Amino acid sequence: MSKNKDLDEIISKLDMKDFFQKLGVSFKAKKKASCFMCQDPEHLAVDIKTGVWHCHKCKEGGNAITAYAKAHNCSNGDAVKAIKSIVGWVDDTPPPRTNKNTSNKKTDKPQGEPDINNPTEKTSTETNKEPTQRDIAYSKNQLIYQRLVELLHLTDADREHLKKERGFTDSVIDELKFRSAGKYIKNIIESLKTEFTAQELVNSGVMLDVNGTHKVDDQLLQDKIIIPYLDKHGKVIHLRPHKLGFKGIPSQIYGEYFLREKPERIVLTEGEFKATALLS
Repeated sequence: MSKNKDLDEIISKLDMKDFFQKLGVSFKAKKKASCFMCQDPEHLAVDIKTGVWHCHKCKEGGNAITAYAKAHNCSNGDAVKAIKSIVGWVDDTPPPRTNKNTSNKKTDKPQGEPDINNPTEKTSTETNKEPTQRDIAYSKNQLIYQRLVELLHLTDADREHLKKERGFTDSVIDELKFRSAGKYIKNIIESLKTEFTAQELVNSGVMLDVNGTHKVDDQLLQDKIIIPYLDKHGKVIHLRPHKLGFKGIPSQIYGEYFLREKPERIVLTEGEFKATALLS
């Protein structure tokens, strides 16, 4: 079977609706869905038969493979491997190939190391690198944070505070997706249990395991502003309640989104709000 036919058959085995929901897509009425790339609530179109998708807001699009790759920030090759694992696909082992022109050619290059005369060549280790459990957990955290931002809101009081006390404009506040923490989040986290396991929510930091009982992290229930960390596409990759942080989650650099246009100068600031003030 040809490579393309293999890929078509692999993709055909996916439950597309479930697949895209796990990427963070929320399907709505009238064939509308939320975009897992730009978080627009209703301009993503997904063909759940073929896996072809397109967002009419951010203009991103592709098939199931590119969707997985973009959502998990990995290569298309790694996405194919992951999808094969999802559907339980087992590859046939191809016979070893010999190159008649180079089989007798002597080389001093150690196996697995790049050729210094070809700096773009990948090592065998890089080529065959599989996503680690840590990579998978990190990607799952990002999906949870992205989904939370879709479901949370910013109160009028918090918006006014950001405008008057911080000098932010409405457009910057909306662009950077600031949200309000509060007791209402408890019900939202409860609803997320239909999309993620309790352990995944604990791993992301939004819930805590207290003697075997899962509870929402109190940081999310306080009168705080939640600061999303965005990648260069505007996708949520991390969350931090102002001046706090989730237990067990490594600190992240805030500002990847600001570097998307490759500015000539970079200004280092003390915190997220000071960095945001430079945009306002």
